Parts: sequence; C-alpha cells; structure tokens
Amino acid sequence: MRFRVTSLFVAAALVVAAPAYAQRASLADRVAVLEQQQANSQANNDLLNQLQQARSDLQALRSTVEQ
Repeated sequence: MRFRVTSLFVAAALVVAAPAYAQRASLADRVAVLEQQQANSQANNDLLNQLQQARSDLQALRSTVEQ
C-alpha cells in the first residue's frame, strides 16, 4: 500500500513537471540570448569610449582656440 501511494505521488510529480520542462527555452536559445546581450553591452561600451574620446578631443581643441 505504501509503495502504491509513493508511486502515485511520483507519477503525479512527473506529470506536473513535464509541461513546465517543455516550456523552458532550449540551451541553444538561452545561450544565443546571452551572447546577444553581451554583444549589445560591448557595443555600448565602445560607444561610451568613443564619446569620451570625442569629449577629450573637443576639450583639447577648445584649449588650442583659447591660446
């Protein structure tokens, strides 16, 4: 009797867990999303560096004009 109840609970857990597992994105999909986020982050860092360089160049040019 105890084995039957335990088996019933295990079977119920598997039935409930199967749809939840099926809804998860595949590993490849999740890796692709993470790679895209990393690429976007790198692009933002590059733009920030370019902006800082442009500001530095502008400050140098202003100093030259004032002399």
